[in-house]
Amino acid sequence: MSESESNDREQSLLAVASAVRVAQKDALRRSKILIIDHEPSDVELLKRCLTEGQFENFISTADAGRAIELFQEFRPDLVLIDWLIPPESGLPVIKQLRALTGSDDYLPIVVLIADAGEQTRLEAFVAGGTDFLRKPFDPVEIVLRICNLLLVRLWRQQAAEQQQSLEKAVRERTASLEQIAEASKTSEGFFQSLFDPLPVYIFRKDAEGRFTFVNERFCQRQGKSRADILGQTDFDINPPDMARKYRENDRMIMETRRPFETEEVEVIPNGDTTWIHITKVPILDSHGEVNGIQGMYWDITARKQAEEKLKEAKEAAEAGARAKSEFLANMSHEIRTPMNGVIGMTGLLLDTPLTLQQREFTETIRTSADILLTIINDILDFSKIEVGKLTFEALDFDLVETVEGNLDMLAERAFNKGLELVAEIPPQMPTRLRGDPGRLRQILTNLVGNAIKFTEKGEVVVRVGKEAETETHVVIRFDVHDTGIGIPLDVQGRLFDAFSQADGSTTRKYGGTGLGLAIAKQLAAMMHGQIGLESEPGKGSTFWFTARLEKQASHSNPPESNGRELANLRVLVVDDNATNRRILHHQIVAWKMQPGSAASGREALELLREAALEGRPYDLALLDVQMPEMDGLSLARIIKADAAISITRLIILTSLGQAPSAEEWRKASIDGYLVKPIKQSRLFDCLVDAIGKTAAENTRSDVFGSTQIPSAVDSQLHKTRILLAEDNIINQKVALGQLLALGYAADAVASGLEVLETLEQIPYDIILMDCQMPEVDGYEATRLIRKQEESSEQSCRWIPPVYIIAITANAMPGDREKCLAAGMNDCVSKPVQLSELKEVLERWKSSGPTNRVTELVTDCAGEVRADRSNRARTTGFRLPLEPAECPIDMQRLRDVSGDTPEYLREIVGLYLSEASALIPQLQTAVQAGQAEKIERLAHRLVGASANCGIISVVAPLRELERMGRSHQLDGAERLSTSVSDQFELVEQFLTSLLSGGDDSGQWSGLTE
Repeated sequence: MSESESNDREQSLLAVASAVRVAQKDALRRSKILIIDHEPSDVELLKRCLTEGQFENFISTADAGRAIELFQEFRPDLVLIDWLIPPESGLPVIKQLRALTGSDDYLPIVVLIADAGEQTRLEAFVAGGTDFLRKPFDPVEIVLRICNLLLVRLWRQQAAEQQQSLEKAVRERTASLEQIAEASKTSEGFFQSLFDPLPVYIFRKDAEGRFTFVNERFCQRQGKSRADILGQTDFDINPPDMARKYRENDRMIMETRRPFETEEVEVIPNGDTTWIHITKVPILDSHGEVNGIQGMYWDITARKQAEEKLKEAKEAAEAGARAKSEFLANMSHEIRTPMNGVIGMTGLLLDTPLTLQQREFTETIRTSADILLTIINDILDFSKIEVGKLTFEALDFDLVETVEGNLDMLAERAFNKGLELVAEIPPQMPTRLRGDPGRLRQILTNLVGNAIKFTEKGEVVVRVGKEAETETHVVIRFDVHDTGIGIPLDVQGRLFDAFSQADGSTTRKYGGTGLGLAIAKQLAAMMHGQIGLESEPGKGSTFWFTARLEKQASHSNPPESNGRELANLRVLVVDDNATNRRILHHQIVAWKMQPGSAASGREALELLREAALEGRPYDLALLDVQMPEMDGLSLARIIKADAAISITRLIILTSLGQAPSAEEWRKASIDGYLVKPIKQSRLFDCLVDAIGKTAAENTRSDVFGSTQIPSAVDSQLHKTRILLAEDNIINQKVALGQLLALGYAADAVASGLEVLETLEQIPYDIILMDCQMPEVDGYEATRLIRKQEESSEQSCRWIPPVYIIAITANAMPGDREKCLAAGMNDCVSKPVQLSELKEVLERWKSSGPTNRVTELVTDCAGEVRADRSNRARTTGFRLPLEPAECPIDMQRLRDVSGDTPEYLREIVGLYLSEASALIPQLQTAVQAGQAEKIERLAHRLVGASANCGIISVVAPLRELERMGRSHQLDGAERLSTSVSDQFELVEQFLTSLLSGGDDSGQWSGLTE
């Protein structure tokens, strides 16, 4: 063994010895050690080892005679003795030491020996030696061996002491038991007198179930004397069923050794029903064995009766609360219906020529109606929360679109107060999420609306941040900061309580129900989040909330917009608002552009001219219109008049309602403008458009509708009121999107009954009427409308005749005549083509209000019959495609989405969701032979599929619809399987396209 290895071993063993000594550190330190050795070097080594081992009490001698004297004086706990001590050896000394020790005392005697032979060791042990150490000594071994022997001595001493203590305890316990046994006869009477008057029933049984003790109360309840009960079992004093239950219960207690407690109903001998509370415990003997059970029970009938009354009162109170909430919900709904009429009619009134005073009065009515409708909506939501009927949807949505769209709705309110309204969303945020965007918007609307309401000047900023993230979910934090009046600390704690406000006085400046924040708190909690605020009077407020949202499983965040056109471009942001500058700065940096910023027009000119002199001019400048000293338009004109910096493209940032006129646009040579609050998508497209086109070209461009110079639009389109009646949500989305693409806005209802109710409130010009709807279908609704229009007794709330366009999924001969015969003015077939819808609306504009239905039928009858078959073919469906071909009509998808990717994704998502639910129902109906259900489900799927261009499933679905109508179901199962198979292909195809997996280029037109 090398010296280093020896040292390592020595250190490790010493460490072990040290660990062993920790447990008995004090005891070992106090141990006395006697060394008997005539070799000075050995003695010195032993002392050094003992010192390093932290032994404090040791002495040594080289003389055999002196050793005996020291032993008697010192009384050591351990002896180290050399085998060879003059004049003879250590053997006689060992024998004397052992004789002085006695047989009862354990004294470790360690023999230090050079000869390790068997004979020598045997002689040492016979003489009385306990152990031996061989020379030359190993220091580590010395310490370990001594520790071990001393611990053995210590443990033996402790064992002896414990044995003595135990023997003493046994003697004392025996004497005590004898005393107890002597007094047991007298104590029995004492316990009996103690337990008899207690108002509980006490008993004890042995292991066999025999009663060994009962108190007087127990005897009275059983109607027996103590002598008649003791020694008996439950079977002797109780009915068999009750006795069997008690015995099984006792066995369980004795087996498990666990206490038992219960409440149960009992019928007492006089026939009354009572409640009793029972407690039982096992009884253990002196050996720890179970030898019976002991228990008690007492009457709790009065308590149970009180609890029952309390329960009835609680249920009555809850029923009253539910009735109150249901009443509030019903009343809120009933009030909302006429309120919609008030708002709709005031909107119509504002479209008519009014005097200044009349317009002021009408605006006041509309504003008051909006406020009242907000209050009603709050009450409705709060009542739904109270009765547990507030539902959450799980929809795919884009976080950026949701937040920015929410601010768009509130932009006008902020503009009217002269406030900056901005959103700050980091580019790295997960945005493709799944949850309820409507409830998210509801919280944001409340918080942002409050911020605008309580802020007189400055800004309202919505900041979005990521608080936590996993592979499947993300916790988003929303902060709404304002520079408003602030909230005192003493009222902050109650702000989120219902019907509570910071200022509760009748003279308060700001109104409201005090429900908004309470509803926001509940909504945040339902999204596994929290809500809170930080505020100081006079310094503004920050309301925040968190929401745990699921990431979309089908695809991750979309890749960042292709910013190669913008990379390394120099962009100057000119805005007097520091928050706006910071947000735009971060966004520009995220797109790898080189930003600059200026807080005024003067500073902007200096930066632009300095950059031009350096040969690094700014490519773009974003100019805020409203700035002190020099506004954005004035700055733009100065820039364009300066030849050194006129090359910089200019984009104006303007508030809602302050877009520059075409004349101002031309004079300032503006390349584009954006309306605040600025959306990221609009900003990006506007920058790309401004860089890629000249100013003259830009006047004709339209980037998300935000950079186009306003042009004259047909006022008739804006004033045309269209009502869409369609019960299928997918078809609703498609039709509304098509109307929007044509420049029309429309409202939607889901049944003929709703058409009649809504038409009584708002005089619509056109009704797009689906023929097949629940409750009242399109044919019956049209007949009722025409009947009211022709009645002399009942006046119309609208200008008759309202123009009704039928939407039918059937393109068979006779269908158009059926629609016209019901009183409809025109007809389009599903799937509705954009060009066809445009034609029918053009016919309405050219027909004029004086055309009657009979005239239309006369004019069109011959023409319709002549081209019906051609028309059916142009609006019909292609045969299912071969597997290698596209399973959907791509052009149809482009038409219904208006080439808007977000709208298209929504339509496709709705279709896939509905079809996934309806196709299994259709298969079940086919297997069960339910013809009417087959017709209904197939019809619903045909309409949605055809409208969305899902052509591969239309033909088998139409055939299934025909089979269901005729109750001839031969071959229906084969067609149902075909629908299911085709839908799987469609689902795979659409999912691939939406996730960016299309290699054919067919999708490019949908995502541009």
